[in-house]
Amino acid sequence: LSSAALDKLSHAKKSYDSNRELVAQGLSNMTCSFFGGLPGTSVIARSSLAVLAGAKTRRASLIHASLLLTSVYL
Repeated sequence: LSSAALDKLSHAKKSYDSNRELVAQGLSNMTCSFFGGLPGTSVIARSSLAVLAGAKTRRASLIHASLLLTSVYL
């Protein structure tokens, strides 16, 4: 669902790989449960914000994830 929404938001020629996204969501939900967190999917909101802000690479997602991890750790 989120990759279909991102395909409509971004005007890039390359579409998102839904299989890759599904594997990433599964791994992140399993990893989250090891740390006592609740699995959640805020991918659509984060990704649409990144696309609207002009992000072209996955660096925006990595920075967002590292900031979230740092804030949880502190």
